Amino acid sequence: MKRNTNLKEIGIFLIGVALVIIAVILALIYRLFTNQINKYESIYYTYCESGKDQNFYIVITANVNLENVIVKDTNNTVICNFTHLPAKSERVCRVNQEGMYIVKSGEYEKLARCIRYEPLLPLSMNVTR
Repeated sequence: MKRNTNLKEIGIFLIGVALVIIAVILALIYRLFTNQINKYESIYYTYCESGKDQNFYIVITANVNLENVIVKDTNNTVICNFTHLPAKSERVCRVNQEGMYIVKSGEYEKLARCIRYEPLLPLSMNVTR
């Protein structure tokens, strides 16, 4: 009878060890996939919005802490300069005209394209210019 009890205890122990091993493997797989997803996420995003005041606004969204973010036009004229953008924050830079703008932080550069779109009119309206 004592031998039967020892076999039960050993069996329960082995099942517990197997569950721990499975949990560790699942945790490693989860970490592997989440690291791969985050690896391809950009450190910041940028886009341009047109305002009602005939200006354009370049929006910079930081996913990590950024230092020395510069917005330049295609002639390398500095339009805006932000010394620090905290992670998960946004900043806005006002520009006066349509065009391409370079947003640079460290070794990373992104383009913001500012275009004013004409409002679309329904086809049934006859408009003469």
